[in-house]
Amino acid sequence: EKKAEDDAEAAAAPPPPGTPPPRGDAAAVGAEASAEEEEEKERGGFRCHLLQAFDARAHLQRLVSVGSKAELRCLDGIRVWSMLWVVLGHTIAVQSNISFSNPEDIFPPKGATASWLGQLFFAARFAVDSFFLVSGFLVVYALKRRLPGGGAAAPGSSAIGFVLRYLKTAPLLLAHRFVRITPPYMAALVFWWKIAPLLGRGPFWFKWQYFTGLCDRLWWTNLLYVNNLYPENVSETEGCFYHSWYLANDLQLFLAAPLFIFWFVQHPRWGLRATALVAAASAAHSAFATYAQGLSMNTFDGTEVSKYSTHLYTKPWNRMLGYAVGLLLGMGYISKWWPTTRFIMLPPGRSSAASCILGASVAVLAFVTFAPHAAYQRLPCLYEESPGRERCGSAWDPAYTRAYTAFSRPLWVCGLAGVCFLCMTGRSPTLNHFLSMPIYAPLARLSFGAYLIHPIVINTWFLSDTMKIRFSALTFAMAYISICVVTFAAALLLALLVEFPLVALAKVYLGGLRGLRGPRGKGARSDVDLAALVPRSTPDSPPDGAEFAAPPGESLSLLAHAPPAAYGAGGGGGHGHGRGRGGRDCYGAVEAQEPSAALYSSGHGHGHRGGGYQSGGAALPRTSESFHHE
Repeated sequence: EKKAEDDAEAAAAPPPPGTPPPRGDAAAVGAEASAEEEEEKERGGFRCHLLQAFDARAHLQRLVSVGSKAELRCLDGIRVWSMLWVVLGHTIAVQSNISFSNPEDIFPPKGATASWLGQLFFAARFAVDSFFLVSGFLVVYALKRRLPGGGAAAPGSSAIGFVLRYLKTAPLLLAHRFVRITPPYMAALVFWWKIAPLLGRGPFWFKWQYFTGLCDRLWWTNLLYVNNLYPENVSETEGCFYHSWYLANDLQLFLAAPLFIFWFVQHPRWGLRATALVAAASAAHSAFATYAQGLSMNTFDGTEVSKYSTHLYTKPWNRMLGYAVGLLLGMGYISKWWPTTRFIMLPPGRSSAASCILGASVAVLAFVTFAPHAAYQRLPCLYEESPGRERCGSAWDPAYTRAYTAFSRPLWVCGLAGVCFLCMTGRSPTLNHFLSMPIYAPLARLSFGAYLIHPIVINTWFLSDTMKIRFSALTFAMAYISICVVTFAAALLLALLVEFPLVALAKVYLGGLRGLRGPRGKGARSDVDLAALVPRSTPDSPPDGAEFAAPPGESLSLLAHAPPAAYGAGGGGGHGHGRGRGGRDCYGAVEAQEPSAALYSSGHGHGHRGGGYQSGGAALPRTSESFHHE
């Protein structure tokens, strides 16, 4: 008792001057509680991000929304029709690989492919150039808006300075591009390689052994995006996941694009000239190789078309033409010239000059598509035969064949660029209305997955047949429509299960490009958007303009359209910007005055934008102003 009284007196006595206060039990309990809170916050934050990333309802709402950039919605129509065209070409190619029981009804000189309408099968190769053009345009549009000062160099900066800036920026862009497109790409490749061969059987099913054998040896070229360059001197069908050569080209060209964009924003005239020079050099190289090696892009020309496929078709220096024209189109769009019509003096709306440009563009596209009709009037050559030695293949004079092979691709991209210009500037309202219909928006956002998946659907569909195919227009049309429906349905599953969730998680845990801060101020984003810098250019590609930039006051958030109480009532103690404990839901019931305020709530939440968004009543660091995804 005496000792207890002495201890009580000592505790009640004031401490000597300069003596630090003792760490009492309350402080220890508080520290322990704080540690537990931080641990709980980390666990809860990951769970919240995971739930949000796999929120199918939010993804579907985003998928069917229409972009706010009305003048860019025409790109959706171009992407969708190009994707359908690619499926058309690959459908007839796989059927031909199986062989027909009535070849005289499909092959020249009297079959369907010798008709005017049959040229649509062969001209499907130009749809890939359309994708490259759209991809180049969207890279300019997205990157220019995300760079500090709109991408302009600092006053007095030298050429060496902007080259160093490119060398600093390019690895970041490449890394985020890789993260964006590789997961769905690898998921589709693994399905093609390991799962699709187990889905059927039949007398033609042995062809899967060839496909899987290529992937057994060459899968790593796809992962490194060099499958268009290695192995050397092989056609596009001799690589793993044969149609993925496009993705390798797109990544390689994407890596080169910022150099021209930086040059353009620093010295517009020189940037335009450099980009145009690259486009001309690509066209000149293709023409020189065509005449020097005797190449042909007419499908039934035997050894000549085989050499074209091997030495030119999949190479980036050949595909740079379409991409560079897309860059030029994008540079024109983001500059002051188009809105003020100082560059091309055409009045908005219908005019005689606009009608002339539209007529010329459509005529060029039609010529490139249907001109080979005159060439497909003889029996097809075998692979070891040549039109110059046997009476087979192209009926054209060799000079005409070389000219068409050399210049058809430049003509196509120029004609398509003319159509895009008229639509984007409002000078062809009817055509723009057709290409901008709302139905195209969700299909365009699924075009990347559709491009990845459609060969799986086509080969699984036809290799399971038990007999040769009997061609007729009706049966082919029914099969083609069915393949398109299944392809886009499978692309939707790929998007919801792999593509959209992983993009959302990457944006949270990788954040923006820290080396590329965007402009500050009202309505400005805090960081460069990951999805914006990796436009969906594959069929990987490119969305409408609204997916790259949300105007002030408009949110593209995953949660912007979520109902107020979609995920519960949040934490118990937090209100406004409090730090109450006990709430484990991702976000509370939010009455957001701003569209993206749903991401910045806490407790029972009145969301705020100042200190990050909340998870269960505990503030988490803010990663992006709007946490939207592509």
